[in-house]
Amino acid sequence: MRPTITNSSMDEKLARILKLLDYQPQNGWLEASEFDGVSVHRFALTQAAQEMNVAGAFAWIDEVPTTRLVAPLVYVALAADLAEAKKIHRKVWSQGLVPFLIVLTPQEVVPLHGFQFSSALWEKSVSSISWSDVPATFEQRGQLEDRVANLLDYRAVKLRTSLFWRDRAIEVSGRVDQYLLMGLESLSDSLIKGLKVTRPLPPTAANGLIGRFLYVLFLVDRGIINQQWLNERGHEEISLADSNQPWSAASTWALLEDLDGIFNGSIFPLSAADRRKIDATHINLIRLVMRHGAKITGSGEVQLAFIDVDLGVMRIETLSAVYEQFLENIKSGERRQQGAYYTPPFLVDLVLDRVEESVVLRDGITVLDPAAGSGVFLVGAYRRILEHARTANFNAEMGLDEVRGLLQRNIYGVERNPDACHVAAFSLYLTMLDYVMPRDLRKVAAGHDPNKLFPSLVGTNLFAVDFFASPAAMPTLPREIHCVVGNPPWQTLKKLKSTPASRWATEHRESPIGNDQAAELFVWKSLRQHMTANGLLALLIPAKSFVNPTAYKFRKNLMAEFTIVGAVNFSHLRHRLFAGAKHACAALFVKNERPSPTSWAWVYSPLSIGQPMPYKAWPWTLIVDRSEIQTFPHSRLAEDSRAWFEAFMLRPVDRQIRSFVQDRAQAGVIQLLGKFCAGIGASVKRGGSSVETGLESKFLEVESPPPSLLEMVSSKPRTRDLFEEPAKTALRSDRLPLAQLARVSTTYKHQFSGHVLLVPRNFRDIRYLDYPKGFSSSFLAVYFEKAGSKTSPQERKVLLGLKKYLTSNTAQYFMATGGRRWLMDRSNVEPTDLQNFPVPFTSLEDPRLDKVLALEGTALENYLMRALGVEADYKLAIEEFLRFRIQFQDGDVPGDALERPSNQMLEKYVDVMRLQLDDLMGRENAFVVQHAVDEMTGVGVVAARFCEADMPTKKTPDLCREAVIQYQQHAKNSFSDSLSIGYDSVSTAVSVVKPLEYFRWTIDSAYSDSRHFMNTFMKGAV
Repeated sequence: MRPTITNSSMDEKLARILKLLDYQPQNGWLEASEFDGVSVHRFALTQAAQEMNVAGAFAWIDEVPTTRLVAPLVYVALAADLAEAKKIHRKVWSQGLVPFLIVLTPQEVVPLHGFQFSSALWEKSVSSISWSDVPATFEQRGQLEDRVANLLDYRAVKLRTSLFWRDRAIEVSGRVDQYLLMGLESLSDSLIKGLKVTRPLPPTAANGLIGRFLYVLFLVDRGIINQQWLNERGHEEISLADSNQPWSAASTWALLEDLDGIFNGSIFPLSAADRRKIDATHINLIRLVMRHGAKITGSGEVQLAFIDVDLGVMRIETLSAVYEQFLENIKSGERRQQGAYYTPPFLVDLVLDRVEESVVLRDGITVLDPAAGSGVFLVGAYRRILEHARTANFNAEMGLDEVRGLLQRNIYGVERNPDACHVAAFSLYLTMLDYVMPRDLRKVAAGHDPNKLFPSLVGTNLFAVDFFASPAAMPTLPREIHCVVGNPPWQTLKKLKSTPASRWATEHRESPIGNDQAAELFVWKSLRQHMTANGLLALLIPAKSFVNPTAYKFRKNLMAEFTIVGAVNFSHLRHRLFAGAKHACAALFVKNERPSPTSWAWVYSPLSIGQPMPYKAWPWTLIVDRSEIQTFPHSRLAEDSRAWFEAFMLRPVDRQIRSFVQDRAQAGVIQLLGKFCAGIGASVKRGGSSVETGLESKFLEVESPPPSLLEMVSSKPRTRDLFEEPAKTALRSDRLPLAQLARVSTTYKHQFSGHVLLVPRNFRDIRYLDYPKGFSSSFLAVYFEKAGSKTSPQERKVLLGLKKYLTSNTAQYFMATGGRRWLMDRSNVEPTDLQNFPVPFTSLEDPRLDKVLALEGTALENYLMRALGVEADYKLAIEEFLRFRIQFQDGDVPGDALERPSNQMLEKYVDVMRLQLDDLMGRENAFVVQHAVDEMTGVGVVAARFCEADMPTKKTPDLCREAVIQYQQHAKNSFSDSLSIGYDSVSTAVSVVKPLEYFRWTIDSAYSDSRHFMNTFMKGAV
């Protein structure tokens, strides 16, 4: 579709809308003529300009040293009338890139949802606005109808605030990928079940035939073949337009063989046995569904559906991802059982964006995906290589040989599922079509080119084998790869069912993995056997590989030999990125070089509410907020077994509190529980199994499922117990009979003999038992190394004091911030977590024991914090954690997280900020700090002006107002710039603009933001 409206009247209308919505180049507006200057989504944007009459796009723009990243939000398109607007909407929806579309016609303005479309319901669902009802400027809006008010919601200032996205539901269920997946599944199910056909087809035949048809229709919708081409090639019996003219099996096979001869013969191969099972009924059912909009329901009735999808503009990344999920579903979860999951394209974009900060994906940079699936990572990498080639050639069109060569020289993948391997080839072939010049396509289609359009990839660039198979199975795979990307299986080797992988692990003991985790083995083999020096690895792996004690050797050995550049911790998005995934995900970036003493690694841990999506909704994009990226010395992450846990799961204030408490324990003012027990003749150990303990299982108590931390911490002061009612546990036996106690193995004799503090590993219902008791490894126990009956009254008092402490809110904070997997996935407390737990006692006779046993409620909590030395702002931060931040556990979100902060909260933030700046500067009143809010923009601003020690404090100019004006005039937003920070050299002041959202104005945020303030000040003052 070429632009049909170019007169001055429409130019005026476009200018009017841009002024009304405040779309300007400096705040995110991109004219269509500028689309060639972006590095991400360039093809999709230029396609939108050429085929959808898009005049420009409003986007979030992130300027970084090596590229210009763009997340387009709104297309503004021109149309002659509503009929053309509908066609544009269908194409924009099929492209699946932007959530919003505004179409301008000479008569009206039509706001539309980019992720929702129905040809049958379009006229009823569209709410157009007459130009006479559109205000000339925002200031002249007056009383507005809802539809006009909705249009003004697309103003630049609104789109840049998270408040807009909190209230604006982006319904991904209507997105084109979901729609296409539903259609493919329905069609496959019909063929396999034999609905409206002569006989059922086996899955290989059904899905191979669907794939072949999808291929044909892509060629048609991309304009490579048409009815004239069919007639000229002798395929007159094949009609693309007439739904009533059936295709015979013979004519269909003739067409497919002709296409194979011209284009390629390796796309979705069908065996001779499968071909014999396919007849005209199967062929015409697929034809009617995929070309003419029929959909087979469970009852066998035909309904309209599939026809809405325009394959001509669908992004190949979307098709690849959809097909990967389709193959997973029709194989009854085979890939999921092997720990493989559908990878959304926006996640691929985020990973590749980070890759290109280190390695530009250009010609000569070989890319390998060791678990390629349907090729979504390879498609993304190939497209970037193509785009860089275009840029290097001054955006000139590329010849077919160059496009083909870039693929064959640079892109490689391994995928043991043959069907997925062929889909990967298909996806890469279709990506080629986005860049091949029309004259080259016409030449090939006419049969005038001796070479096939698509090169053979399976067996040369893509290998349908196990990644851990012998190198002989991948003879043309380069020995040294520059970049490894992908999403390997998150599964144990046992469940992976890969004999080659198990053998490789046995033969490479120098490459340890935690809990038999296959993804970690993919990391090792990629680095050791496939990557060139200084190459980069970027793989999605389970987040527990970074935090679990069992994976410590993996982390330690990896960081001893290689440099971890950075990691993205997706734990808080775990339930929204991969449907049905059990484990949280992380992206690991490793450079193939030994770390230096000065190496640093970055860590980014996004919260779901920091992304442009409503609460508990599925994401449509992922944005990196650079103010939330933290850096850590590589050596510290490598040497400290807890360092990655703290980097992933703790905020700066929590790390500061833990460091402070650790220093006090080191000084002997307080102690860690393990050391405390060792000094008084006690131990901290877990229970055991029947084999370990010598008891039958019925005499071993087991534990209830772990709760959320929110359940464990009430807003009321604690009394004697953690819960109003004891947690229910599956009691097999209460008191252990003496006859059974005599049978207990020596190792567990003292543990089970009574007078023991029993700590369930879910940290619920902590009990002091004065009688013999057997328990499984679901419990940890604090006990004295003697028979329970021989413990002294003072020793029993210690256990009661520990119980009182461990059931306090204060202890809950230290468990939440010390337990390796508590905040991530509510997992059990590990023995080492309890041994490293700070306690306010140092000896059996510690007088603080009596105080703890005597106090209750708030008085007890206050005393415990004083005893631990945690006072002032630290105390407030802990209380804030227990009241608010604890609710972020396991991907959850506090109900008030996005509410507007109160004035009192803003003032407290400023107070803490001022104190932190003074501490960092080393003197009081080093800065004059002021704050203000701008309700229209939805932001608050804090400005800190430096004061010389020997100068009287002067009146601070209105730095806040100036900062807001600067924010409004530039392409800042709440997602990539949640902490928009600037320095004014004239007034030696630093200002920060941030969204007016509760979770961004906490005490924790004040601690974190003060570091950014000081870093900016020091850089500006130099």
